[in-house]
Amino acid sequence: MKRRLLSLGLVGGLLPLSFSALRAADEISFRTPDGREFSNVFVTRKLGRKLEIMTVTGLQVVRLADLPAHLRERFTDPNAKPPPKVGEKLSFTALDGREFKGIIRAIAPDGISIETSDGLDKVAYSNLPAELANSFDFDADDAERFQAEQRRQQLAIAARFAAEQEAANARAAEERAAAEAAAAARTPNTDAAPTGAKMGERGSQRLGTPRLGGRGTGN
Repeated sequence: MKRRLLSLGLVGGLLPLSFSALRAADEISFRTPDGREFSNVFVTRKLGRKLEIMTVTGLQVVRLADLPAHLRERFTDPNAKPPPKVGEKLSFTALDGREFKGIIRAIAPDGISIETSDGLDKVAYSNLPAELANSFDFDADDAERFQAEQRRQQLAIAARFAAEQEAANARAAEERAAAEAAAAARTPNTDAAPTGAKMGERGSQRLGTPRLGGRGTGN
């Protein structure tokens, strides 16, 4: 009886499935593509393209895309609207109160990019209305991994730019030093000691010409 109540979502204030509650009442077991094992668990409700399941450790959410084919087919509502696609128009009010009306330009693991009259903006799935957010095939863990990878790439780009800038500065300093050395080599050094003919000229100027007469012998 307890299992039946859990599966129908009547324990802990859970809501029953809006789509085919009888399908959710059965006990299921499966393994997800990332290796998670779920044995003898119960579906408490369907959230768009996800299932909320009751496990021994508590409630968890699993994407329909991560279910085995027979379970995915079983819990997929044939009357459900397909998720919005890139290029389609979308109008909604985000949880933070902002209103969006425009065209979807990108769908990422952590949110959607929508182009409005004010420009391009990205809205996280966590900021979308629940019904709209659940219509997308997203996963919180995927979103975290995607954001971590984005940060890693940004840091790598920043580090590469800093290294290139440092190398460019070093090359510029070397070029300046080489140019200064070349200019110094072309400029005559007027402070150097005189040599050659100039020294002879200065010597003759000091000696002058011999004088005639002077103190000779007397008559």
